[in-house]
Amino acid sequence: MEDPFRPTVDIIASSLSLERVGYIFTSLNQEKTFLTGDQVKTIAALQQEHSVDHPCGPKVSKFITVRVEQ
Repeated sequence: MEDPFRPTVDIIASSLSLERVGYIFTSLNQEKTFLTGDQVKTIAALQQEHSVDHPCGPKVSKFITVRVEQ
């Protein structure tokens, strides 16, 4: 699912000399829930989009993904 606020977040972050570094998934469901396939694909795409070369050689992501459940 696309985040309709992503362009606004990027504008605000940029104006503060910051950058978006993560993605948060939340759930109000009290039962045990898992990320959907589409959410996992979005996470993977964002991790890949924000990967950098580590000084030791491998590519690593500088993007953080958090899942929050109430």
